[in-house]
Amino acid sequence: MRENFVEILRLAKVGEETQVHRLTEYEHEQYEMQIRASNMTRSAETLIQTVSDLRQFLILNDFAFINEAVAFTSAQCQLSQKEMNEKLATIKEEISFCLQEAEQEYYCTSLKHYVNHLTANEPEHSHNC
Repeated sequence: MRENFVEILRLAKVGEETQVHRLTEYEHEQYEMQIRASNMTRSAETLIQTVSDLRQFLILNDFAFINEAVAFTSAQCQLSQKEMNEKLATIKEEISFCLQEAEQEYYCTSLKHYVNHLTANEPEHSHNC
């Protein structure tokens, strides 16, 4: 890139009068400047692509960062799982208590005795009322 830039500046200088026709010299220098500018652009694009590739390589191969992120996410999931298990245990206890109350109420009502009388073939559960 630097070499092409230096050559463009050299071509921009006013030269001495030679036997070559001025228009021919002008066309030649203009064409050379375009080629060098194109080379500079291509070099810059290659440099940008190289930087992009290096960044991508660093991101994809930064195992310490990836391991840290995985460990952090895993810890958060384990904490969330523990909280959910505690909530489920609380709900289980509440449902168990409500079910025991409902069973006790059912077995102590006259409806239960009436149903047992109709279905005498089925064994009766023994509960204290």
